[in-house]
Amino acid sequence: MGKLANATATYFKKRTYFRIILVLLILFLWGYLQISELFPIQEHDLNFHAIQEIKHRYTGNTFSFAVLGDSKNSPVFDQVVSRLNQDGDLDFAIIGGDLVLYPTLETYRSFLRQWKKIQIPTLVIPGNHDLAFQDRYLYYSIFGRFYYSFVLGEAKFIFLDNSNEYNLGDEQLAWLNKELEEGLKYKYCFVFMH
Repeated sequence: MGKLANATATYFKKRTYFRIILVLLILFLWGYLQISELFPIQEHDLNFHAIQEIKHRYTGNTFSFAVLGDSKNSPVFDQVVSRLNQDGDLDFAIIGGDLVLYPTLETYRSFLRQWKKIQIPTLVIPGNHDLAFQDRYLYYSIFGRFYYSFVLGEAKFIFLDNSNEYNLGDEQLAWLNKELEEGLKYKYCFVFMH
């Protein structure tokens, strides 16, 4: 009986140690996730920086660009980025919204890991997934303005925020009318929205 009691005690000791290690591991992972929320994303005004880079690279000749959309944190987007990087003729890219599946710090971090692999300047506009639940802070803090425009040679580019899926709103609509009127001065006028 002594051997059986010893074996049983050893079994329960090992089981107790396993449970303690498991609980500690769970607490560590939970703590890590909570702590990671304390560290903000370092990237800011990425659209502004991309526009500056596009203008800096522009030689006054022709240009070409790619239009993408709905990456939604998909691993397939990595394949798209790879193909984009293989095309040596592109000057910049535009991602037309739905960068993330839903707006959290981690989904934006995941998107930024993919986005950083793109070897040409890349602009984004918000989609309904990027600003879901009226959570506009993360997008704005990373990319900047929700709607904007810029001129490149004989082309005007206008980017809109229709992420609410209903309308542009009076302020943005007034801005758009002004931008379109100014766009008449250019040979080309491109308008993008999700």
